[in-house]
Amino acid sequence: MSLSGKLESIDANAISGFIQSPHPLSVIDKLFIVVDKFPFALRPEHVSGSDRCRDGRVEFAVPTSEILQAGFADAPLAWRRQEKVVALTFNLQVLDARVVRAFDAEISARAEKGWCTLQVTTDVQISRVTIDVEINGSFYLGFVVGTRRPISGNASPTGTCSFPLPFSAQDTDIFDLAVFQTNGFVRQLRFDGVLDASMAEDIDRLSRQYYPPGGRAERPVAIVIPLHGSLETISHCIGSVLEHTDASARLILIQGISVDSRTAAYLELLGRSDRISLLSHDLSQGDTRAVNAALQMAPKEDIVVLSSDVTVGPRWLSGLATAIYSEGNIATAMALSNTNGPFFVEVTTPHESEHRNALCRSAAHRSLGLLPATPIAWGPCIYFRRAALDDVGPFDADTFPIGEGAQIVFCLKASKAGWRHVVDDRTLVLCDSKPDRPPQKWDPLAPIRATDQFHNYPEFESLIGSLKSNQALAMARFRVHGARDDARMRILSVISTDTGGTPQTNQDLQRGIAEEVEMLVLRSDGQMLTLTDAANTVIRTHRLLEPMTLGTHVSAEYNQVLQRWLVELAIELLHIRHIAWHSLSLTWIARILHIPVIYSFHDYYSVCPSLRLLDGDNVYCAGVCTPSETPCTPDLWDTALSPPLKHRFVRTWKEMMESTLMACDAFVTTSQAARDLMVAHYPFLNDQPFSVILHGRDLPMAHLADVFPPAPEAPLRLMAPGNISPAKGSDILLRLQDLRPVDEMQIHVAGATVAEVQNSALITTGPYAREDFPEIVARIRPHMGLILSIWPETYSHTLTELWSCGVPVIALDRGAVGERIRESGGGWLLPESAGAEDVLALIAHLERRPDEYALRCAEIARWQVGLGARRNISAMANDYLALYRRMLVSKSLASHVSS
Repeated sequence: MSLSGKLESIDANAISGFIQSPHPLSVIDKLFIVVDKFPFALRPEHVSGSDRCRDGRVEFAVPTSEILQAGFADAPLAWRRQEKVVALTFNLQVLDARVVRAFDAEISARAEKGWCTLQVTTDVQISRVTIDVEINGSFYLGFVVGTRRPISGNASPTGTCSFPLPFSAQDTDIFDLAVFQTNGFVRQLRFDGVLDASMAEDIDRLSRQYYPPGGRAERPVAIVIPLHGSLETISHCIGSVLEHTDASARLILIQGISVDSRTAAYLELLGRSDRISLLSHDLSQGDTRAVNAALQMAPKEDIVVLSSDVTVGPRWLSGLATAIYSEGNIATAMALSNTNGPFFVEVTTPHESEHRNALCRSAAHRSLGLLPATPIAWGPCIYFRRAALDDVGPFDADTFPIGEGAQIVFCLKASKAGWRHVVDDRTLVLCDSKPDRPPQKWDPLAPIRATDQFHNYPEFESLIGSLKSNQALAMARFRVHGARDDARMRILSVISTDTGGTPQTNQDLQRGIAEEVEMLVLRSDGQMLTLTDAANTVIRTHRLLEPMTLGTHVSAEYNQVLQRWLVELAIELLHIRHIAWHSLSLTWIARILHIPVIYSFHDYYSVCPSLRLLDGDNVYCAGVCTPSETPCTPDLWDTALSPPLKHRFVRTWKEMMESTLMACDAFVTTSQAARDLMVAHYPFLNDQPFSVILHGRDLPMAHLADVFPPAPEAPLRLMAPGNISPAKGSDILLRLQDLRPVDEMQIHVAGATVAEVQNSALITTGPYAREDFPEIVARIRPHMGLILSIWPETYSHTLTELWSCGVPVIALDRGAVGERIRESGGGWLLPESAGAEDVLALIAHLERRPDEYALRCAEIARWQVGLGARRNISAMANDYLALYRRMLVSKSLASHVSS
């Protein structure tokens, strides 16, 4: 009798039928159910016993879920059609075929406040609907919706479920969401337009306060890497670790008993470093015993076990450490990766290392910081907390000498002891090779199923099954899936005021480094913290409950907020350009997080809150209190609410500042004079990286000074630019105007001024935008400029601007102004104590010697085509980029390895 067969029933639960056959049961090996050309082989377990085998008739039932899961992995689009051809075949011969329609289920969706809610209405015979959700064509989340018929009436069974949308309030993408019922029904739901904050409202609830105020405990870390593969593979891995790992960690490299000569030479060179240890071990029988040996070499340290076929990115170790110390009972934290397994993220590994770094950065920038909980730690990069290792013990090398079983059983034991496991969704590691099995087919039970351990953990199978419906993990995967390979290093620049040269120079620097660095800017007015991006768009704000005060200059609330922002925004370097109105603890917060800190001195606030080192009588003190009894004034603070500076609080202030500066890694100022003064007050700075980087400006060059000396009937025109106050020489200017009438000498003041200047015979033009400066000079046509600051300025943008317009300058020989005029000419220097009479005497001398005036103008012309042209924003940006790179290298393990 020939073989025949029939498909009797096709529903949401199973495809069933029978085969009439004179042959033994082994013929099943050649039977297939084919759905839209996708073949699924019947297996003996689909026939459940002898009660189905009678008179040559064999009955079978195949769960629909098995067919759909297999098909979804390899041919997902086949399941999107409403009608399908289902056939029963034997040895390519069709025994029976039917055209079936997908079982109907009405699915509606709505999204609000960060959540999507589905309502499912099904056919009467369907009580459970398995749902998969896709976003932008990629799997996002899967779960089962139970449906129930209402108690009264004839309405169809219905069920609902909700899940969070993986977006933050800052996202502006349009996305497609597809709800896919695994028996073939699909609803395509499109949300068009810009997502607003209401759709992301609950993200803050999900992204909890993971980063406690005190930061993580300072525990040393050892990175253990069992070495497998070619020299190229392991050198890529080790190279990335050296580049991106803080020098406080150490590296334990486990090499096999037999390695080729090139690899041996490479490892021998690495082994010369005091931060790298080599361990020889037989790896042919597995890694578990070798890793246990490495644990013994680092008995007090946290451990990271890293596969040698992956590369890591910026701040990978800090991310894992921050995650594991976010709570007191987290035993393991693992990175996401593009290797197979439950924590697989679909990304393509770029070939160039800079693009790999950018991809890892993008993953951190896009992350919501959810730290999804998981029953196990599995993957190529796992951080183990030392307290958990001590509590649970080493890995079970006898039962699991090779493979993932040792890690899995460790996690199960730890869970029973009260420990937890999380995924660090800010950290991505990249594998060169493609996964050797699709993530949907990864079987975490396989390693322990083959041992006698399985019965010890009856809960494990259900725990693993929950990973598919883990909403936080789904959100984390989706965010990383959208990572791009063009993300830039993020730096946080800290400033105080919005006026003056510092914020303007910061904007110049922000633009100059934009191709390589994304600089965010943090401002504070003492109570409101504002964080902006390169486009000056506000991305974070926080109002402190209690405003900052000069007496403490520290706020616990500020510290909490900044610690969280530094982590959430994946900041790689902190550049403090001015710390007024910020917490002095900021440098130590960055140090705890292993973020390098660069501190700039643009005035003398770090020596005394008087800022310009002028005492209460406007006498320059150089940071040493004068004998005068007149109280000193803190320039940026309410005097009535501030402690007395002179001879009293200034001593405490220097102690406070010294502690802040001790936590920094490098320092910058803009003149040698400023550097010398800071070293005089803080001698330890002389032994630290302390650079002098001149400001750069992109300025048009012109010759707008009028002919000197002026005609007999014409007045001499002098121009004093900037925010003119007593510190900027307003008293000298007022006295100067008193000494000569306006019809003989005009003094034009361009910029904000004090009331005494506004009410005098001085000619004021008011505040101006710096791009309008050449127009103002062209209108005034000054013969000379005046820079009469009675304190040593650290640079003087007004000197640069006057020279760019071809105007020679009379100045007091103080600070950077004196340095620059001595170096380039272009003006005349008067003694520090000079007054208005000395200025007039110099002018009278020049009127008798116009050749000296012409000489200064010629020096300006040389400056315009020389240093003035070279010292542009690009040159300044290159100097800062070089400093940033040096700092990152000096703080990394690479600095401990000889080339």
